[in-house]
Amino acid sequence: MKSEKGFKRDTNGWSMKKLFILLLLLLSIALMGETYYVSINGDDEDAGTNQMPFRTIQHAISTAVDNDVIAEIFIEYGEYNENISIVSDNSDLTSLVITGVINDQNQDYPMINGSNIGDVIYVNFTNLSLTLNNLVILNSGNVSNLLYPNDPNSVSINDSGINLVCSLNTIINNISFSNCLTSLCVRNSSLTIQDCDFQNAKLPQHPDYANYYILLYPYTANYVSTPITIGNCNFLESNDILNTILRSVRVGFNVNNCLFEGNTTPLKLTNIGSLCSDYYANISDSIFNIASPFHVFRLYNSAVTFVNNVINVPVYGSGASSSIFFIHQYDIAARGWNNLLLQNNRFILNRHLLNLHQVPSSYEFNIEMKNNTLDGSNYAI
Repeated sequence: MKSEKGFKRDTNGWSMKKLFILLLLLLSIALMGETYYVSINGDDEDAGTNQMPFRTIQHAISTAVDNDVIAEIFIEYGEYNENISIVSDNSDLTSLVITGVINDQNQDYPMINGSNIGDVIYVNFTNLSLTLNNLVILNSGNVSNLLYPNDPNSVSINDSGINLVCSLNTIINNISFSNCLTSLCVRNSSLTIQDCDFQNAKLPQHPDYANYYILLYPYTANYVSTPITIGNCNFLESNDILNTILRSVRVGFNVNNCLFEGNTTPLKLTNIGSLCSDYYANISDSIFNIASPFHVFRLYNSAVTFVNNVINVPVYGSGASSSIFFIHQYDIAARGWNNLLLQNNRFILNRHLLNLHQVPSSYEFNIEMKNNTLDGSNYAI
């Protein structure tokens, strides 16, 4: 009897083990998520499998938003003429990875062509972790939709390659942006941008408009984001007139190991650290080859560090409109946050290094310079 009872106890224990193993198996399957495939030869009526792919990226995204918690989408090489929305108020989807399959013959990426109609990819998904890999995004926006058509500093926030209104966090990896009014507009998201190319601005050498490759444009003046990281990116062939690569309102970010080539104003930094000293701009290990007679870096009420960069500005510049660092205090309430650290940089220049513009005598400002090299026949501070 004892052995029989013992056998029964062992049977119950084994049943509990089997149930536990089954639950772990079901959980692992759920965590793996669903995988969908898209091909220019596919059909949205098919199952979205590797053998029976969808035709449109939008259909794959909508399927994931409606049915999944975790999903991954693979896009076969080809050109997709779409304007994509990743939007939801009540979806269970928490993680979405969209990856372009690189062409084996020429190593090209799938192209998403917005056909000059609004945003190419629009994202407004509060709890979503989004990753975009290996894509070409081109032809966003229409010149007639510029925010201020008669303003030479006009920007378009609704005609972007990617308009990132809201997400939990976003990773943009190995993406090439081309012919966009604004390549990337960021309003409310933790963001990492790595190994990307920004080129062929929508309005090259246009005298009346400014393009933005990356526009940080928060909804509210008091908005503070976690730092945005930009690494190993190339910013090429931008607008020669009043082009701004980075514009920020109370957002901190890090720029590392990037190439800025031929840009007029590669960094325009506004209110970095004006609300919180933990948020500042850190620019390091990057190369700036700037062919412009205008200011190179514009700093407005900001805390910025430049470390281990090469800044090459061979074009002669003179007067109030020409300097390497143009520092302007336009908001007295934010005074004390214009702090600049220059360390281990090499400057190759033919103009003034610093220009303090309209800075009141009561304004608190700190400049620290350590181990920099200045080469040029006409530099001054």
